[in-house]
Amino acid sequence: MEEEDFYELTEQYVVLYKDGIELGSGRLCISIFENIWDEDDADHVRQEYDSFMVLNGKLMIPNVDYDDDDTVWDEEREHSVGDLDEIEEIFDELKKLLIKN
Repeated sequence: MEEEDFYELTEQYVVLYKDGIELGSGRLCISIFENIWDEDDADHVRQEYDSFMVLNGKLMIPNVDYDDDDTVWDEEREHSVGDLDEIEEIFDELKKLLIKN
């Protein structure tokens, strides 16, 4: 994928805390990363495009449902790679499946 922009969908293992108490852990964070080709560096520049965190079927809001500063970030796994439309479609479907209203 050299010199082409692409997007990644990832799952990341995190541990969430609120007021010093562990709320839960697992592959709770789903993110889209954009990988934009940078001619000057001759490499991709990667940055987060969108993400959500779900614990026990609930969409978790940073600094409301958990303490963002105390979040422990661990292993990240690539779920899918593609153009933005493909990745956003998968992202939205995962969000619907994981969040229980």
